[in-house]
Amino acid sequence: MIFIIPLVLIFLIAAIFIAAYSYEIITVFIQARASSVDIIPAQLLFLKLRGNSPAYIVGNLIKLKKAGIEAGIDEMESHVLAGGHLGDVVDAMISSSKAELNISFKKICSIDLAGRDVLSAVESCVIPLVITVPENGTHITGVSRDGVRLGVRIKITVKANIDKLIGGASEKTIEARVGEGIIVALGISDNHKEILENPERITEIILGKGLDHNTAFSIESVDVEEITVLDNVGAKLREDQADADQQVAQAKAEQRRALAIAYNEENKAKVIEMEALETGNKSVLPEQISWALRKGNLWRSPNPVYQAKNDPF
Repeated sequence: MIFIIPLVLIFLIAAIFIAAYSYEIITVFIQARASSVDIIPAQLLFLKLRGNSPAYIVGNLIKLKKAGIEAGIDEMESHVLAGGHLGDVVDAMISSSKAELNISFKKICSIDLAGRDVLSAVESCVIPLVITVPENGTHITGVSRDGVRLGVRIKITVKANIDKLIGGASEKTIEARVGEGIIVALGISDNHKEILENPERITEIILGKGLDHNTAFSIESVDVEEITVLDNVGAKLREDQADADQQVAQAKAEQRRALAIAYNEENKAKVIEMEALETGNKSVLPEQISWALRKGNLWRSPNPVYQAKNDPF
């Protein structure tokens, strides 16, 4: 009797544990059968043992069943085990089915596992996506051949190519390519008035360059939203060049002025030297006169040109 009571307690605890563990399985099984989903309790038990939620997986399976889409519970479990977002995949699958897009469940699972937002991808296949370039409300700037800098903002309408969502470039690549196309269109224009009068030239160049090549989107249309004249880069460059030329001319003039000052100072030095020489000669003159008086050679000569002989000076 003593040993029977512990056994009964163990049995009751095990029964309660099994009942609690089986409650979700039984509930999910009843929901599945009520929704005409062909499933057996053993599958639900294995889902539970592998750490998955039978309610979550079967709930999404019921959603597909109600939408008329066939999918296997094994495929769903594999996607969950791979780290996918089963709820997003199911919603995307239902959206694609309603839009009559021929996309398989396996394809959408692959897109989800590749890191793409499957809901946005399918939605952009149904409803084209409008992208503003650039996004932050500024402008793509470029300079025409007459030196005027223009700012352009455009809207591009793209539609997702579901077959290229894996491995294809994203919309950021299209934005970068479109920005490059705008700069090219402005750069090849002879003057800015051509762009202002015919903004469709930008559209033609962008559409003609095949900017959606090897991307996950196809460009449906390009519309110029705004063109703004920013400034005249050519005039500014010419002004800067004129300032530079003026500075060079001033530098050369300053160089010539410095040379003139140096030459003037050199001449002043020569004048001082000659004055010193003159002063020295003047100091010798009295001695010459004294010598002439002693020799008796000092008289008024009728000949204006007189050269004293034996004059030591």
